Amino acid sequence: MGKIYTKTGDKGTTSLVGGSRVVKHHIQVEAYGTIDELNSSIGITLAELAKSSSHQPYYQILCTVQEQLFSIGGIVATEVKLWNKEEVQKQLKNFVIFLEKKIDEISKELAPLTSFILPRGSMIIAFLHQNRTICRKTERKISLLLESNNDYFYVLQYFNRLADFFFIFARLFHKIENVSESYWKSDK
Repeated sequence: MGKIYTKTGDKGTTSLVGGSRVVKHHIQVEAYGTIDELNSSIGITLAELAKSSSHQPYYQILCTVQEQLFSIGGIVATEVKLWNKEEVQKQLKNFVIFLEKKIDEISKELAPLTSFILPRGSMIIAFLHQNRTICRKTERKISLLLESNNDYFYVLQYFNRLADFFFIFARLFHKIENVSESYWKSDK
């Protein structure tokens, strides 16, 4: 393997998969960079989950999400004209189905939500909420791409569903860790 540094980005540009050079603050670069940020944040959550063997099933679910994010990061880093659009849509629909199945399974175990929940309780719960907020940031970046290209619809749908998944997953860990949910009370 050659050197890790190429010096090709020293003037503020980078290459998309396909060879087009864009500025490093281009929305497509922002989008796949935020996907990478989310994936790294999930890595922190996984490190916390790894501390308990009883968390192994949940660890595996998040590993699957990380793999999905890596695939989606590759899609977003690629020039749309190079996408096999039918294959991309099929893959993303399957990822969404996976998330919806997990959300539905977890929701059956939880009491109905009656108030806004504050993002606190334990390290795992806090990390899951951090993942959720980075996911929402990613969703905002993808929505900017969608404004100019409808091909990003299924990418946006995935991140919308993933944020819901992190929220419900955090609620599940309140139950698993026997930590009461903290409800927001308005100052009326």
